[in-house]
Amino acid sequence: MVTGQQPHVVIYDPVMEKVIKLDMLHRTAVVTPMTQVGRTIKIDPAVRRGFPCRAAQGGKSLGVRWVAGLETCGLGLPGRELWLSTNYLMPLMEVRSDMQRGELTQILMKLDVTEPDAELFEVPAGYSVVHP
Repeated sequence: MVTGQQPHVVIYDPVMEKVIKLDMLHRTAVVTPMTQVGRTIKIDPAVRRGFPCRAAQGGKSLGVRWVAGLETCGLGLPGRELWLSTNYLMPLMEVRSDMQRGELTQILMKLDVTEPDAELFEVPAGYSVVHP
């Protein structure tokens, strides 16, 4: 018997702009466009490559700093800091603050920029796609 939250894996595919959530217990997959994921940060399309800090919407600019050897732009959001790569437009560091839990920092330690295998972004064999 499984209690609490179901075990799942989330696959983010920024190229195809989709998110696949795999329910490992029921062997199902929910495929959602990235634009419908609540954590999406909107960036002005005119400045997608090397965007300045002021281009990120929905937060306060925290300036520029280096994370994992890459330039990032900081975005201050309620209860967290998000540091986005200026070249890859992906979060490299996140700092969450909570009065009860304290502070949690997650940092991407290594980034492989080679072309990944397309099979990594597919629904695995044996899983059925369900609609949300």
